[in-house]
Amino acid sequence: MPSLRALAAAGAPPSLVVTPPPKRRGRGEVPTPSPAAAAADVLGIPVLAVEDVNEAGAVGALHARRPDLLVVVAFGQILRKEILSLPRLGSLNLHFSLLPRWRGAAPVQRAVEAGDETTGVTVQRIVARLDAGPVIARREEHVRDGERAGDLEGRLADLGAALLADVVLHTLETGALIEGKPQREKDATKAPKVAREEGLADFTLDPAAFCRRARALHPWPLVHAEIRAATRRPETVALHRVRPGRTNGGAPGEVLRAARDGIEVACKGGSVVVLEIQRPGGKVLDAGAFLNGFPVKPGDRFAKPKG
Repeated sequence: MPSLRALAAAGAPPSLVVTPPPKRRGRGEVPTPSPAAAAADVLGIPVLAVEDVNEAGAVGALHARRPDLLVVVAFGQILRKEILSLPRLGSLNLHFSLLPRWRGAAPVQRAVEAGDETTGVTVQRIVARLDAGPVIARREEHVRDGERAGDLEGRLADLGAALLADVVLHTLETGALIEGKPQREKDATKAPKVAREEGLADFTLDPAAFCRRARALHPWPLVHAEIRAATRRPETVALHRVRPGRTNGGAPGEVLRAARDGIEVACKGGSVVVLEIQRPGGKVLDAGAFLNGFPVKPGDRFAKPKG
């Protein structure tokens, strides 16, 4: 958790970290702490693990801390006014976009999906409306060619951690939260939470849009397609890396070429080339390695799974 580590390194570690409870993960269903809880444990910071931060017990625990400042990073819950009124100096949120663009739960994914060339991070004062508070500080970042959402989010987390630490230190040293600059409402766009169903491959998209969606939905939920090959039973696979192709022709989803350097599939107005692919429960393979175990030929189809 870069923000926690940055605050600790700056000499301003939180007195308490609030995070969801451990979730059961993996084949063994082993309870696994959230990344924030794991980082807090290493840093020796107390943790309050709760399903709902707005329930009475959590609010009481926060009230007992008498916080000077409340900082929110990728928390995923709306805080009640009762909580926001607790800190003496106010409440801050680190958001992974250049607000007011991409307010909401999935700003990185929506930026990649839309083809934004520039994004960034924003530290804002929290108000009652979602991500609508005054902007205190921001940093821009270029989206790299072919960059996937998970990789971009990692870079933004590091960039935002440094920016957040600067704002927190300034606030604690001066004893006052910077007023901030109001957002321009007319420029606001929404970044709704990603739904699993968005990962059902849609070959009626044009090549650029298909590739942007595949990048936006990596590492979750990934774009999935059902391969319908003449010599195999249909099987749904995850497409981990794709690029626009050079061939125009064929019905959407039709395999145009299957070679070690990629499986080319027709889509609206062109094609996409599948470079990395994964069978259920298997490893991510490049196209050549995948074809060794799952022969695909021109004329076979990649189709949208049935959900």
